[in-house]
Amino acid sequence: MIKNIFKKTIILLDILLIGFILFMCIKEGLPSDDIQGFFVVLILIGLPTLNIIAILTTKNEGGWLSLFLKRKTLEEKRKIEQIENKK
Repeated sequence: MIKNIFKKTIILLDILLIGFILFMCIKEGLPSDDIQGFFVVLILIGLPTLNIIAILTTKNEGGWLSLFLKRKTLEEKRKIEQIENKK
């Protein structure tokens, strides 16, 4: 439930950022005199777009980080049990 709300919030913020950048480009025009400004606009539009694609295409199975943390937790529990059994 919370993950779903979090995903929707992130997608909404990304869409708002893209909309704001497009609005500013329409209002002020693309930064054509310097190449750095053009790349900044491309990055500010491209990264939120990639973020939306990544959020919508990933499954809810949990990522590698959550699996890594679960594995470490189980290893620590196993070590504690071995130490308790030695006593």
